[in-house]
Amino acid sequence: MLQCARDKRRRRVTSTFAALNLADLVSGYLHIFQYWLDIRLVSERAGDQKKRIEKDKGRKEPPPGPDDEDFRRPARPAGRAIAVYSAKGGVGVTTLATNLAVGLHTEETPAVLVDSCLQFGDVSVFLNLQVKNSIADLSARAEELDNDVVDEVLMTHECGLRVLAAPQRPEMADDVHADQVRKVLQFLKRVFAYVIIDTSSTMDDTTLAVLDVADLLVAVATPDIPAIKDARLLFDLLNVLEFPAGHVLFVLNKMDRRTGITAEAVAENLKHAVDGEIPYAEQTVTASVNRGVPLLLGDKSRPPARNLLDLLGAIKHKLVAQAKEEEEVKEAERPRAFGR
Repeated sequence: MLQCARDKRRRRVTSTFAALNLADLVSGYLHIFQYWLDIRLVSERAGDQKKRIEKDKGRKEPPPGPDDEDFRRPARPAGRAIAVYSAKGGVGVTTLATNLAVGLHTEETPAVLVDSCLQFGDVSVFLNLQVKNSIADLSARAEELDNDVVDEVLMTHECGLRVLAAPQRPEMADDVHADQVRKVLQFLKRVFAYVIIDTSSTMDDTTLAVLDVADLLVAVATPDIPAIKDARLLFDLLNVLEFPAGHVLFVLNKMDRRTGITAEAVAENLKHAVDGEIPYAEQTVTASVNRGVPLLLGDKSRPPARNLLDLLGAIKHKLVAQAKEEEEVKEAERPRAFGR
């Protein structure tokens, strides 16, 4: 009798574990299937956007008017767009974007910081700026941008950095479309040496438009398993989108030895080099954000500001290398063009 009861309990436990294992297996398959669907959806969106871009390229642009002659034919070479992105929120993308913009801006190389987080952008808060106009005002006139319109909408930080803020209210984001964002960014590249773009973690049409314009992607993660997992998914997605691997700069933010996760371990796991490390300094960073004063406008001799300067150096080196490669390609194609 006792043996019979034990057998029943054993069978009940075994069946329960079998059910749990089956549930876990099904859940795993569903997760993989959903991930495949997400990548396919984003890839299809990117393909549609590329078709629209090619179609637009085939159209003849109207001749420039006298008022916008300087903008259509700028004296300086086309600027470089730098997108700062993470597939996971809360890793410090806006902090990095604001500081990189402040660090890149000089009188010789003017920079503009664009907040493409259309619903809940915080760039203006991080810089202690009161928003009067936003990207919504420029996107509405994306087909007729000129010097006066852009100058009126852009805000100016005390350091001279120009800022294009996100809409004041979340519902206003519905009036901003991806094609408009792309045209605004392309126009800004003709005016500024650097266009730094703060992005949301959602891989939507707006983010795809930003990636399409970007010359360099600063991909950000933190030393924790969820962020590293999302970084892996991001690199897989960038491969599907055919974003050049050489145009990606991978940064680990909030590095803390106490986590037990090193940059070497992350690089080995993701099969992607870690190009920059920013140490964990919660008190310093929080004080900077609350005061609306970027770290690079304070003491640059101590971390994490010192590490941000190292990151700036890596970005400039990457962009110089890109420009050199592009020039070599042009030189290689030039004899071919004359030979036709």
